[in-house]
Amino acid sequence: MTNLITADELSDFVKIVYCPTIDIKHSNKKGKWYDEAVYQEEIAGVKFDGFILDGPRANSPALIDSRYPSYTLIEGYAKSNYFVFMDDYKRTGDKENFANIIAKFHLSIVKQNRHGKGVLLTK
Repeated sequence: MTNLITADELSDFVKIVYCPTIDIKHSNKKGKWYDEAVYQEEIAGVKFDGFILDGPRANSPALIDSRYPSYTLIEGYAKSNYFVFMDDYKRTGDKENFANIIAKFHLSIVKQNRHGKGVLLTK
């Protein structure tokens, strides 16, 4: 990936941050989420135009709430106008997260994949 970014002369605009998942517990939710200590240090002070929520995996009962903390990422790092693309938004666990993100941030659905695999939201 780094080679492609360099080849396309995007190094001034793109930064890849390796952020391992760790076990999390948030309220009554548990699963895996990206280590906030790592990404907070790497992206401190940066605001984003968009977010792609496609991980971590949430395909088993033990991981069902893994994407629950994603709203804190949006809350802390979004510009005033932004988009969110959420993969697997109809999957058990992600359904609740999807509804919470729409309600909390007053987002509008722009486009839904007809197979229920992805949805694009905008502020």
